[in-house]
Amino acid sequence: MVSNPLASVINSNYSCITFFQISLLSRSGVKVSHCPAAAMRMLGFAPVREMLDAGICVSLGTDGAPSNNRMSIGSS
Repeated sequence: MVSNPLASVINSNYSCITFFQISLLSRSGVKVSHCPAAAMRMLGFAPVREMLDAGICVSLGTDGAPSNNRMSIGSS
């Protein structure tokens, strides 16, 4: 059993996030998957450095062809 159910949560698309929200994510153990190609095309770049500094686990992902014309994380 997971002691913190939010520790198994992975969220994406955090381009418009406040420092307070970063703090909440960090304290709750939520992980973030950032899709840079799609974010730059539609939302803007997430504050990855700030999230990492807050101790949030940040991974890279891809939203796929509909949002960035590719299916490969390597070419994103």
